[in-house]
Amino acid sequence: AAIAASSVRPGAVRNVLARVVSIFEFDQGSALTRFQIWEAALAAVAERPIFGWGADTFRLLFPMFKPAEYVQAAGYLSVADNVHNYPLQLATGIGIPGALLLYGLIAWALVSSVGEVFARGKGAERLVLAGFWAAVAGYVVHLLFGLSVTGSTIFLWLSMGVLLSPGGHAVEVRTPSWRAIGAGVVAVVVLVGTVLNVQYIVADNHYLKGRAIYSGAQSVAEIERAIELNPYNDMYRLELGATWQRIFRANAESLRQKLLAGEQDQALAQETMDALTNAETAYRDTIEYVPNEYDTYVFTANLYNEASLLFDTTYAEKAISVGELGVMVEPYGPAIRVQLGLAYLTTGNVEKAIEHLEVATSLDSDYMAAFTLLAQAYQKAGRYDDARAAAQHILDREPTNSDALGVMQSLDASATTTTP
Repeated sequence: AAIAASSVRPGAVRNVLARVVSIFEFDQGSALTRFQIWEAALAAVAERPIFGWGADTFRLLFPMFKPAEYVQAAGYLSVADNVHNYPLQLATGIGIPGALLLYGLIAWALVSSVGEVFARGKGAERLVLAGFWAAVAGYVVHLLFGLSVTGSTIFLWLSMGVLLSPGGHAVEVRTPSWRAIGAGVVAVVVLVGTVLNVQYIVADNHYLKGRAIYSGAQSVAEIERAIELNPYNDMYRLELGATWQRIFRANAESLRQKLLAGEQDQALAQETMDALTNAETAYRDTIEYVPNEYDTYVFTANLYNEASLLFDTTYAEKAISVGELGVMVEPYGPAIRVQLGLAYLTTGNVEKAIEHLEVATSLDSDYMAAFTLLAQAYQKAGRYDDARAAAQHILDREPTNSDALGVMQSLDASATTTTP
């Protein structure tokens, strides 16, 4: 009844029938992107098949290995942080031998328990063991298409323990003379681990408060405290840069309003520059700590582009420098191409701007900001037909887009003034 009721829902996400049908539409939707993610994972495994890239690093690997087609299928903002195929996930992180060891253990538990589980004439209690056996097999199949979530995977290990328990046997050992020392060591290790775990939970709490609840200096203080408690989480470092950038942006706008009103505020000007410097330092620190994190290059280039528009155009050169590094990290990243396009436009290198913006728009035809900037670049280059085509591409999808309408009006005005 629940499936039947779901199947008449208009939305595809909550429609069971639509979801089942989509599984077999391999050339579109989630099925297509899933194959593309697996393609990236296989490429990563092929490069480091023995030791892998490190546990749970696929979020950083994916930009390096994803096919260009993924951007068009999933959009320029999409990043796959999981392979959705646990054997491949393991192989990318700990190598093929590590993946085989884990799955060999699961296979051994299933095979070695078959005699006990499916033996004839053993009574109805064997149905319980058969259920656990089926649960393990079913979860293994699920992991070929899904995620290994801690809250679920614990039942895999418990189920394997249940399956192996009938074959267990008792072994008597003498109590070791060092039992008190051993117990003390274990207690200390457990205590230290517990304290550190609580410390990381507290760090997360400070991070979330700094990101979602507070603003300004209070937000900075919360995130800096999170970094102090857990210096190993790169998300904290990136958020510190983003927070300083928001402060810089707000201060710069206030400063601009005062200048328009004919007021001078040296203190605010200094605070604005300090926020810019702090944002730059935080982003640079994040890049140094996690060189393969693509988003940091986008954020840093964006910071420099904002500074070039608000203060000094020489910041555009810094945007170009960090943007080119970002392209090396993720060649098929439209966002970094847009930042490069903006920076090159600021420095007057229109052709170079067009080069990067054409790549961005070819990767994602729905990236409207890229098409807007490309239309403006074409117009500056005197390629008016191309500019009109880029603006029309936007208007076909968003008829009220003000940026595209502005480009069209500018092109119409230019045509009118140049007509004899």
